[in-house]
Amino acid sequence: MKNYKKNFILLIIMMLSLSACGLKEESVSDFILEDSNDISTSETSENSEVSEDIYVYVCGQVNNPGVFKLKKDDRIFKAIEMAGGTTENADISGINQAQKLEDGQMINIPSFGDESIEEVSKENADDGKVNINTADEQTLTLLSGIGEKRARDIIDYRNSNGNFSSVEDLKKVKGIKNGVYNKIKDFVKVN
Repeated sequence: MKNYKKNFILLIIMMLSLSACGLKEESVSDFILEDSNDISTSETSENSEVSEDIYVYVCGQVNNPGVFKLKKDDRIFKAIEMAGGTTENADISGINQAQKLEDGQMINIPSFGDESIEEVSKENADDGKVNINTADEQTLTLLSGIGEKRARDIIDYRNSNGNFSSVEDLKKVKGIKNGVYNKIKDFVKVN
């Protein structure tokens, strides 16, 4: 009978231990499940934040021209602010500063007396990109990394070899290396 009591007590202890382990295991798996839900929720919110960012090129009569990271629903005036504001020569009368920005947009702030503004605006109105087959020297110098010399090289290449058949053909122009090409490739086009 003594053995029977010992075995019975031992059996109860083992059952309690097993059920306690089962409870612990269940609570640990619940914890892991909760953590994985938290992770996927935070990843989703991070991904949605990333998709809300856009890049805009601001050039012309601004204090700090360049490419700026902005939010999807930001307006042109915000991009101009990011570029350090306009210079005193800037003519912003023809720019709708309340217009919403689009990813890859080019905002060219003209100066007073620019005669080719209207032509360039019409040509680039559809997508804001500079057509390297028709752009003049002044327009080409608005691109990041392209100075007067490099703009003349692009025009000379175009005059000697005919129109560019692709944006990548810019790499054939003397002095345009991968770094400069990568800066401007999203802001130029060929027609």
